[in-house]
Amino acid sequence: MKKKSTYLLLAIVLCTVAGVAGIQNSFKPPTGFTGANGSDCTGCHGGNSVNASGGSITQTGLPTVTYIPGQTYNFSLTITHGAANRVRWGFSIAARNSANQTVGTFSSTNPNAATNSDELSHFSAVSTGAQSSFTYNNLQWKAPITPGSNDNLITFFYAGNAGNGSGSSGDFIYKATTQTILPITLASFNASVKNNEVALIWKTSSESNSDHFVVEKSNDQFHFVAAGKVMASGNSNEVKTYSFTDDRVVYYDKPVYYRLTMVDKDGKKKYSKVVDVVVKGAGTYVKNVYPNGITAGNDLHISMVSDKEQVVSIELYSYSGKKIRGIQKTISAGQTDLLININKYTASGLYSLVVKTESNAQQIPLMVQ
Repeated sequence: MKKKSTYLLLAIVLCTVAGVAGIQNSFKPPTGFTGANGSDCTGCHGGNSVNASGGSITQTGLPTVTYIPGQTYNFSLTITHGAANRVRWGFSIAARNSANQTVGTFSSTNPNAATNSDELSHFSAVSTGAQSSFTYNNLQWKAPITPGSNDNLITFFYAGNAGNGSGSSGDFIYKATTQTILPITLASFNASVKNNEVALIWKTSSESNSDHFVVEKSNDQFHFVAAGKVMASGNSNEVKTYSFTDDRVVYYDKPVYYRLTMVDKDGKKKYSKVVDVVVKGAGTYVKNVYPNGITAGNDLHISMVSDKEQVVSIELYSYSGKKIRGIQKTISAGQTDLLININKYTASGLYSLVVKTESNAQQIPLMVQ
C-alpha cells in the first residue's frame, strides 16, 4: 500500500512540474532550444518528432544572400501545421556566426515577442481558435556594425511550437535555418601616378563569395567606364592585396576619378569610394572632349596637344567592350581640334572613346543621348 502511494505521489509531482513548466514556457521559453546548440523543444513538448505532420516554420525579411553591416532587418516568422487544430503558438530565434557566437542584435515591437537573453522569443505565447498557422510580425534583427573575423557567415536558427493548449504534450515543434554572408569588405583603395600611368592598389579584410573587381574611371564622377577586371579570392578571412595599372589615362592636367565595382559570384554588386589623381601632360595627349552627353548624329569635338605631327587612332567602344567605330586622323604640332561625327544610328548609352598616339593611349567616357 505504501509503495502504491509513493508511485502516486511521484506521478502527481511529475505532472505538476510538467504543468508548471508548460505554463512558464508559454510565458517565456528557456533559451538554447533553437537548434543552434543541437537542442530542441521536444523535451518539454514531447510526443511528436521535429517537423512532423507536414508543418514548418518560415521567415520573411531576414537577409538570405548577403547582409549589410549595421542595417536593421524587419522580419516575421510563420508557424504552419498540417491541420487546423492548433490553438497555442510560440517561437524562439538565435543568430550565430561561424564560431557559433552570438552576432547582431534582436528587438521587437510585437507585444507578444521580446528579447530573451541573446535570443528573441515569444513573450506570452499567443492563443487562438483552432487554426493551421500563425505569424509573428514586427520582429527586428540588426546586423553587426563592424563585422568580426568570424562574421562572414551568419546562420539564423529558429523554432516554432504549434500547441494544442494542454500545456506540454501533444504539441508540434518545427525548426529551420537561414544563412547569409558578408560580401567583400574593402579595407583600403588608393591611386597614385607612376611613369604617366595610374597605379591602383586595394586591400580587402574579408571576402565571402567574391568573384571579381571591375576597375572603373571617369572624368566627371558620374559617367564611369570599365578600365579593367581583376579576379577576387572568393572566400578569405585574411588581408588580400590587389593591384591594377591603367595605361589609358582619361585626361591630363586635371583630376581623373576611379572606383571599384565589387562583384559576388551571384552577380550582386557594390561600389567602393571614389579616388582621384592628376597626371601631368607631356608629349601628345587629348586636352578635352565635348560635349559629354552628345546627341547621336552630331559632331564630337576633340582637342589635342602634340609635340610633333603624327597620325592618331580614334576608336569608339560600347560599355561592354564592342568596337563601334575606328578612324585615323593626322594632327599637327601644337593644338589640333578634330570633329568626329557620331552616327545618328548610334544607340544611347555610355561609351568609351579611345585615342591612341605614338606615345600613349587615353580612354575617355562618353555619353551618347
